[in-house]
Amino acid sequence: MEDFEKRMSVLAQNVFGRQVGLDDLRKEVPSWDSLSHFKLVIAFESEFNVRIPMQRIETIQSLRELGEFV
Repeated sequence: MEDFEKRMSVLAQNVFGRQVGLDDLRKEVPSWDSLSHFKLVIAFESEFNVRIPMQRIETIQSLRELGEFV
């Protein structure tokens, strides 16, 4: 697993309390609700020093899509 994927995995596990694959869809992860979605985005932005446009935050459906902003 690449360093980026490891970092994403750790972020997701910290937010959701469980392992989430890069291609797991938001609707398939029971703990991925609207609050945890924003927690994930905030953690991601902090970890990778990026900013995600507000209009795009709502459309993100997987960790892989989130990773496109790096």
